[in-house]
Amino acid sequence: MISLIIPVYNVEPYLRKCLDSLLAQDYDDWEALIVEDGSTDGSGAICDEYATRDSRLRVFHKMNEGVSAARNFGLDNARGEWIWFVDSDDWISEDALDRLGETIRDVNCDTIFFGIEYYDEQNNLIGQEDRNSAVDLPKDKTIINEDYPPQNYLLRREIVESNRLRFTPATPTGEDLEFQYKYLMLCHRPAAIEHRLYRCLRREGSAMRNPRTLENIARCSPAILSRLVDFIIANNITESDWLASRLCRSFKSAMSSNYLVKGYRKGLQQRLRDADHRLKSAGFRKYSDAAVKIGVHNLRAYFLFQYFRSLLKR
Repeated sequence: MISLIIPVYNVEPYLRKCLDSLLAQDYDDWEALIVEDGSTDGSGAICDEYATRDSRLRVFHKMNEGVSAARNFGLDNARGEWIWFVDSDDWISEDALDRLGETIRDVNCDTIFFGIEYYDEQNNLIGQEDRNSAVDLPKDKTIINEDYPPQNYLLRREIVESNRLRFTPATPTGEDLEFQYKYLMLCHRPAAIEHRLYRCLRREGSAMRNPRTLENIARCSPAILSRLVDFIIANNITESDWLASRLCRSFKSAMSSNYLVKGYRKGLQQRLRDADHRLKSAGFRKYSDAAVKIGVHNLRAYFLFQYFRSLLKR
């Protein structure tokens, strides 16, 4: 069974399209955990209406605690062998669950990546991300260097539960990447299919369009980096190319965001040095490119290095 976890908060204009895309599926071995997170519009009533139409739609009403807590609530109550996080203002292709069901049946894997399409509020296709088919390849060959949206892959619930993986509450930005990195460290047989199964709505009111997003990144990214290092050491994770690239990106996110947003630099240098020292003590080396090496020892030099390198690229 595939368990779709759908946090819902004040998405009344978009929610029906999301739920209709589930009911349009031919594949029938699924459940949807619709976690209504204390909406103040008509979203809760729409959830209840749809729950009367199909028993596979399981609606939970709870007080507002944010998307991380809502996803965790869904994980706590999921019954399927597979997990798919879906946002309530997005939708899935009409053949999505059929395609995933075929892959589950035919491929020995514990993670399934797929493509995604982006739409504006006028339903115009404005972008897409494709995945090349990858089956029975080494992990480093399947997991590409770009980060994945949390909706862009199917997870094995056994891996999540046996390691008690959960989203970190009260983390407004980056919580999905932290969860993703931890999960990918633990999976062993990822696969990718070339079909674009997810439809993502790019709207003005979404979290990633919020002007406070950069400030949230500055506040959260150093803590996320520290928790990732804690996880690596606690689980005896060994370095790999895909993980090195993401750790490098995490260091740079902590450095750059704190340069662009004043007020969050205090203590950052020491936190970066501590993370770097602990990773090197665990045998990690590949993540530390020239920019990271400079920044760990001197943030001001890092910003100057990045500035002059950008000039050379023009």
